[in-house]
Amino acid sequence: MPMFFNVMIFIACVYVYSSVTVYLYSIWKKRDFDYRPLFGKKIFSTRFFFVGCLVGVYAFLHAGFERALFFMPEKWGGIDEEGDWWSYKFTISSTLSLLACIRLFSKYDDLLKWKDSN
Repeated sequence: MPMFFNVMIFIACVYVYSSVTVYLYSIWKKRDFDYRPLFGKKIFSTRFFFVGCLVGVYAFLHAGFERALFFMPEKWGGIDEEGDWWSYKFTISSTLSLLACIRLFSKYDDLLKWKDSN
């Protein structure tokens, strides 16, 4: 059974990290995957790659923010209602990653609108 989970994790990682490139390139070149899906399969639509891109960018940013908070000790944190330990480093990096991801996609949208107007 562990081999199955390793294969599934590998497939998920390939999907997430390749979606970042495919989605951003398709928007830049104005390729609509809803009109002409990738490989002719309806599942490979724009939403499919957008979700993967969102998760991938969030993962990149989360890892970066967690490394940037190297000066915070792991013992800072608290226990939630279920008794699980949550460090402040993880909580702050998750929050910053979410906010940066939203800001990044909104600025990317503004860039595309500016490109269309010029």
